[in-house]
Amino acid sequence: MIHSRLAVLALLVIVNAPGAWGRCMADVGLLLDNSQSITKDLFELITKPLVSGLKDYLPIDYEDVRIGVVTFNDTGFGRFFHDMYLRYYYTFLNLSRVILPLAASFQQDSAINSLREFDTIVGPTCVACGIQTLTDSLFDEGNGDRKGIKNFAIAITDGVSSIHVKSAITQARRLLASGAEVWVIQIRGQKAPDTEVIQAMASSPDNIVEILEPGQLPDAFRRLASSICPGFA
Repeated sequence: MIHSRLAVLALLVIVNAPGAWGRCMADVGLLLDNSQSITKDLFELITKPLVSGLKDYLPIDYEDVRIGVVTFNDTGFGRFFHDMYLRYYYTFLNLSRVILPLAASFQQDSAINSLREFDTIVGPTCVACGIQTLTDSLFDEGNGDRKGIKNFAIAITDGVSSIHVKSAITQARRLLASGAEVWVIQIRGQKAPDTEVIQAMASSPDNIVEILEPGQLPDAFRRLASSICPGFA
């Protein structure tokens, strides 16, 4: 009787263990537009919920799906690189300044737990700068990008540049040539989206998700998760 109970307990542990239904490994780069072309309300209603909600759809941790973050306005900023998981393991995002470690907790959902007060929607827009930083810095083995693990980029932008306009498509092609699968969450900022740039960024037309209101977020989550981790969505 004791042995049968132990067997049942062991089965429960295996079934409930992370990855029991299969492993999903991916290096994901978030490219977030925080320039003046994006309003504060838009960032609060769309960008923040989309980023923080990924934790409910993807197995985010050091061994499975790693998340890195690049923001851009007039230049690109590497906010969180994949190798930082080696130092902090689980983290939360605080894009008001930098991404800080959550040293007191190692809960799984702490990897992307919250986006705190964000008040730096400033500066001209250089989409090319953001893409270049993503390609050259985030997706770099020296910064924790894993060899043999597929890269996914998720850009949240309207695609509109005010500086280095012509370079955006060039940098988009470089990112695609690196082998990353690119998704674009198309939002509408101060101006109509630059669909030419957005189409150049995305791996395919099916990889463009237009979001005009928060109610469209669940569908975006499902599409991203089914691409990055089939079977987890």
